[in-house]
Amino acid sequence: MMAIFRAEYRAIFLLLPVALSLAACSVIPDRGPPARDDTSTAAAPTEPDVVHWLLVGEMAAKRGDATLAVSSYRRAAEQSDDPDVAKRATDLAVAAGDLETALETAERWSALSVDNSEALTALVRLNLGLGRRDQAAEHLRHLVATYADGPKAALLALPGLLSPYVNQDPATLSAMDLLREDYAAYAEYHYALARLAMIAGDMEAATSAADEVIRLAPDWYRGQVLEARILMERGETDAALKTMATVVAQRGDESGLRLEYARMLLQSGQFGAARVQFEAVLALTPNQPEALYTMALLSLDEGLYEDAFDYLTRVLRTGYRRFDAYYHLGVLERERGRLENALQWFAQVQRGDYVVSAQLQIADVLIQMDQMEDARRHLQELRDRNPSLQLPLYVGEGEQLIRYGQYDAAFELLTTALAQFPQERQLRYLRALAAEYVGRLALAEQDLRQLIAEDPNDANALNALGYMLTVHTERFDEAEALVMRALELDPENPAIIDSRGWLAYRRGDLSEAEHYLSQAYGLDSDPEIAAHFGEVLWMRGKKSEAREVWERARRDDPDHRVLLETMERFLGP
Repeated sequence: MMAIFRAEYRAIFLLLPVALSLAACSVIPDRGPPARDDTSTAAAPTEPDVVHWLLVGEMAAKRGDATLAVSSYRRAAEQSDDPDVAKRATDLAVAAGDLETALETAERWSALSVDNSEALTALVRLNLGLGRRDQAAEHLRHLVATYADGPKAALLALPGLLSPYVNQDPATLSAMDLLREDYAAYAEYHYALARLAMIAGDMEAATSAADEVIRLAPDWYRGQVLEARILMERGETDAALKTMATVVAQRGDESGLRLEYARMLLQSGQFGAARVQFEAVLALTPNQPEALYTMALLSLDEGLYEDAFDYLTRVLRTGYRRFDAYYHLGVLERERGRLENALQWFAQVQRGDYVVSAQLQIADVLIQMDQMEDARRHLQELRDRNPSLQLPLYVGEGEQLIRYGQYDAAFELLTTALAQFPQERQLRYLRALAAEYVGRLALAEQDLRQLIAEDPNDANALNALGYMLTVHTERFDEAEALVMRALELDPENPAIIDSRGWLAYRRGDLSEAEHYLSQAYGLDSDPEIAAHFGEVLWMRGKKSEAREVWERARRDDPDHRVLLETMERFLGP
């Protein structure tokens, strides 16, 4: 049944189904109590042995009873001298989130399998997970000293081992201090330290460690890559990419090196150059999962759907970011108009960063298929089954209802959500928008003023209130103060610039209105901005330009309410 166990344990597990079957089928007829044997002696109760606890533990694990599985395997690990039993106990406890028990069984595992790197790694992780940095450091020192491939290989593996903990708590970086005494002369030690210091946000320590790497190993390409990464973090992008280009030119046959270069190009926004490097990585290592995944996203962004589909299905075969790949396949099929296929892909997103987004996508696709009631029922059932997801699902559904013009339903939903989550600013902001659409202007203003009182620097709330006053009232001075404050906080925001232009238009200053709306439209051709810009152009006598702006916006969003209302007012139905 389980390859990790000794032969005698495996035999027991193989016989288990037969034994259980026989036990279930053995029905002994009632013939009264057995005759008493006065010569018999009552057997003393015995402590269940290791096989008993293994059987109970495996059966509990199979039926999903994590608590019983962990406790049974802990007892088995105490009694057995087989390190594989202690390993299994540790794995079960980690999966159940019982780190204290996992630490106990991992110590047993390590004691039974001295210098076992896997057991020592588990001890490092568990101690860090429990906040015991000193104990983790001791096990880390032991791990590096006894690593099968030598201390250099162990040191190079440390960023991968420690980075999640350093990212969560930068103080974890101190676990490296105990290694300095033994490995200060190793460039690999300083390399690992520099990588982890960058994750911790300590650029001074990272730079110092990188300098030491270059001093100890001036020709080591990893040191040059490290130097480039630090330059990148400092914002010296050109110098960083120049350094990487030089290293790649010298050692271009290493896919890992090209992968790092591709990441840096991507980070700097040079997508075409990044694509070239990712393609070079795949030429060297055809199934490199990160390269496949990134090429899929780049292709999806460029509308190269066949390429994106090919890359994503190849990602699935590697097992890398499987649920993310399912999500993007759903997005791809939706973009291609294959809505039933999209639903199937989104339904497979069971874990990961896109769980909520996938469920909202399912609802959105159902709405596109004219199944609004089914979409809403889907999200309601998810909220009922998953209390931890209620807030993001409320927010997502509220945004959907507003986007599809279901303003009354949005207002009702968001009011219900606010009763449950009264401190959630995003819900209150969305309720204010919905309240404006249904004519509840006093409530909309009340919500927005509450947001501004809680955070006077909330540019979105300031702008929303200023825009609402501009559109629905003649309180222009008050609106101007709000919009100008928002613009001061976020001067490049096209929505705020649009509000500034629309305020000028409402006041009758067409020249100033065109100036601001042209600027907003240049930053974002959003249909509402296009509607405003076209209206000002029309009023300025630039009717052909206005038509062109409106028609372009309608091609991108043929159902936008504000755009259609504006065009109907000026062009007729």
